[in-house]
Amino acid sequence: MISEEQIENQSERGNQYANIGDWTSAKRTWENIIEKLKKPAREHSAYSWLMASIGDANFHLEKFAEALTCFYEAEATADEPGNPFISLRMGQCYLRLGQEDVAVDYLLRAYMSEGVEVFNEDGPQYLKFLHSRVEL
Repeated sequence: MISEEQIENQSERGNQYANIGDWTSAKRTWENIIEKLKKPAREHSAYSWLMASIGDANFHLEKFAEALTCFYEAEATADEPGNPFISLRMGQCYLRLGQEDVAVDYLLRAYMSEGVEVFNEDGPQYLKFLHSRVEL
């Protein structure tokens, strides 16, 4: 089992890897934390955001189907459903997988929750796509 302090410290190490673009190491770090959580891991408060972090790493590694699995798990275990970041990433994954209608749904959820700002970091191409499909 892992302490809350260890979870925070190791998560920060994963974030440092992510900040330099080493998504493989970041993902491995977050997966190792999940392996050390008290069982069942899904019930731990950190599980949801760790799964979202792993999903984000998979997105950057262009493993879009794996990313979606992680984001669905993060959503299912979140204290509050409807996280705009998760909706954005799911929409991006579906778009990259060629499932445009599903992508619109998730991108629209992100937009409705957070507005244009949610699209700022990851490029306007997803917002442009959404505008091409839905009048905002």
